[in-house]
Amino acid sequence: MISLLAISFSATTLLAATGDDFYDSAFRRGVAAFEAGTYDVALGRMHIAAFGYVEELPRYEMAQAYIAVAAQRLNRTDEAKSALQRIVSAERIERHFASLQISPALRVAIAEAAKALLTPSQAALLTMPQAEPQIAAPTPAPPPKAEMTIVPDPIVVTPAPQPQPARDPAAILADADRALHAGDLAQARAGYASILALPEPPHATLLKAGEGLCRARDFLGAVRAFERAGAFAKGEEPYRYYYAVALYESGRHRDAKRELAAALPFIEVTPEVQRYRAKIEHSLD
Repeated sequence: MISLLAISFSATTLLAATGDDFYDSAFRRGVAAFEAGTYDVALGRMHIAAFGYVEELPRYEMAQAYIAVAAQRLNRTDEAKSALQRIVSAERIERHFASLQISPALRVAIAEAAKALLTPSQAALLTMPQAEPQIAAPTPAPPPKAEMTIVPDPIVVTPAPQPQPARDPAAILADADRALHAGDLAQARAGYASILALPEPPHATLLKAGEGLCRARDFLGAVRAFERAGAFAKGEEPYRYYYAVALYESGRHRDAKRELAAALPFIEVTPEVQRYRAKIEHSLD
């Protein structure tokens, strides 16, 4: 599980700079810190890189691989498991892990961590190589005999396996909702985050993913989901409350005040809403 310290650090840093060069730099520095054995520094860098790579599944999986191993070596088991589950969620969309350009030592460490922390079916996605299409060798023709017509055996070609269709966003969302209701926050976060990796998830699905990420306390992910969903329509004001909470927890207090003011006339002011209302309205911009 990403610690509140790492979330706060990531939020502050991401507000200071944007662009691919920033995330690539964070990744390179994370690798250097990992190889130097300063795993706490590596985690901070790789969380930033993973956030920026969420729409590029191979690079996203690579960053999560470093997070998983670094967290396990720091005995932060929940965080290591969460990173592995995010790789699994990405693999269920498109298979990339077997072809990632990572060191054999890191791949072995991932396999060991997956077997220790994941279910067998989940671990299999990270330990079994991808099947490659095979072409059968042609059968050699027998040597010719006098006064015989030689008919060569046919060459049999095994067809390449067809790619599996990506999972329906609604099914991914339903699985994440079930995990959230069961109290499995790591699995819920991984499910909702995998929706953000889809090329064009529906507006309504992104709103629900944003709410789920907020309730699962992945506030940076929630902000990303709501911002990707675009403008709120009439009747979607309750989602603006969750957006306001995520913005506040990410350090964007002025934006949080704006969204909360837009949401309050349309939602029930429960004790939880009242607590966040007090926090947001009295926060410094």
